[in-house]
Amino acid sequence: MENKEIQIVESFRLLTKNIVHFFENNLLNKANISCSELNVLKVLCESEKEDKKMNVTELANCLNMTKSASSQLVSKLEKKGFVKRKINLFDKKVNYISITDEARKGYEDNKVKYNEVINKVIEKMGEEDSKQLSRLLEKLSNIIYNLEEVD
Repeated sequence: MENKEIQIVESFRLLTKNIVHFFENNLLNKANISCSELNVLKVLCESEKEDKKMNVTELANCLNMTKSASSQLVSKLEKKGFVKRKINLFDKKVNYISITDEARKGYEDNKVKYNEVINKVIEKMGEEDSKQLSRLLEKLSNIIYNLEEVD
């Protein structure tokens, strides 16, 4: 039984590595952005669609990371011209983060390319296998999410 467990974990490790490698080499490097930075842009785009202002603390919570790590990502994106900080007029200690028009367009363009890649994967795997894989991955994700910490 242990060999099968190791095989499952190794398969997921390899899958994750290959997915990150593919997207970094084919989409992200061309846009001069990391996976983490892309996640920040995604959260900011989604919050804007909901007319929600976001500060570093809220961003950190959304991304499940420390405030310090979130702040560092925002600073990197700010230097690249992808985000800007706006001071809250009522509380000068609070800075809201917004995505620039250039970054929003780049994000949307990459989203289109990402969807094209996903469609090619589905085409090669077949629709039925893709649906089954999606269902199983969602099931596994829920199981892992709900697991209690193992001693």
